Amino acid sequence: SLESNLSDIIDKLDTYLTDALNKYATTLLPKTDKVVDKVTMLKEQLKGKDLQTVGIMISETHANRQAANVDPAAETEFKKLFKEVGFEIIEANKEQLLKWTKDFSLAGVDIVITGEGFSEFCTRINGLVSCSARLEVQSTNREEHKVISSERTTKRAVDLSESIAAKTALQAAGRDLAIKTIEKITEGI
Repeated sequence: SLESNLSDIIDKLDTYLTDALNKYATTLLPKTDKVVDKVTMLKEQLKGKDLQTVGIMISETHANRQAANVDPAAETEFKKLFKEVGFEIIEANKEQLLKWTKDFSLAGVDIVITGEGFSEFCTRINGLVSCSARLEVQSTNREEHKVISSERTTKRAVDLSESIAAKTALQAAGRDLAIKTIEKITEGI
């Protein structure tokens, strides 16, 4: 059915589009422009570098109800990308996370990333649901208590399910801000 295959179809479309852009970029873009996958570029740039340890805490809500804490889309995307480019992620339980936000010296990490995200229903058209998400994150050097970066973005997503559209919008926002945050943290490396 369309409902069960929509995610697979979107993933395949994303893969086909990326492959086509890479294959035909020289034809489609002016000669001076290139299609650059920022995550791949960051992985290459940071390969073999001694990177800081990171703690990531991003809460999420969906209009009028708490998003599922067991699957925080923005935080999961941050952890995925930070790990993918070579950072060590320090995981903690909820009590430790609460202490980290009050006393950075208890964190045991070099950089603490905190943030909040929320998503909201937008509209339903012919069975498709759209949601918007807003994400704000800050990265702080634990030892110096100095803000490294403070970023925000808004993203939208469409799906057959409101929950999935909301999570997808938060994931997209997480990806966007994770890349920006990694770039800020690693400036000068």
